[in-house]
Amino acid sequence: MDGFGADHPFAGIVAAPDDVPLPPVWILGSSYYGAQAAAAFGTGYAYAGHFGGADAGEATRIYRSSFRPSTAAGAQEPHVILGAAAIAHPDPERARALGRANALSMARLRTGNPGPLPSPEEALAHDWSAAEEHIARSMAGKVSVGTPEQVAEDLARKAREADADELMITTAIHDPAERRQSVRLVAEALGAVSLAAV
Repeated sequence: MDGFGADHPFAGIVAAPDDVPLPPVWILGSSYYGAQAAAAFGTGYAYAGHFGGADAGEATRIYRSSFRPSTAAGAQEPHVILGAAAIAHPDPERARALGRANALSMARLRTGNPGPLPSPEEALAHDWSAAEEHIARSMAGKVSVGTPEQVAEDLARKAREADADELMITTAIHDPAERRQSVRLVAEALGAVSLAAV
């Protein structure tokens, strides 16, 4: 069915612009269900590797093996994006401090106390609870932290293990200048190399 029936109250509503094709549909998932849904609907699949609880490689296997092409959703072939978190700095000690601030942010979010991204200095001075430390340890593998080369190597490994066609990177750093620097350093370290080649 395309649109609402003639007797529906919204029948006269038209999405605009209507003279261009719609963008392809993607499903972002953090569990195996998202992979199954993307495969069943024939959409692209983006796995939230920066916080998801499922094994990214297994989620991709489920998606690729069950994929059914869909003209309506816009995908004729399976395509996987791996969402990944990355924090890079030329100084390994500063990279660790930025990573610790990110860990505090995630711990606060998971314990129901979300707020602005903390600075490394705030994370260092913070009196960490046992629950926050537990969350920080359990989330540590979801964030690639280190020098640009270390981060690029870890991201490439994650992409291979997830059988991803693309990476989508998020960088949670409190200071905009350091965030931009991290993104630039990661991009330069990854280069324009195809994930299939790494």
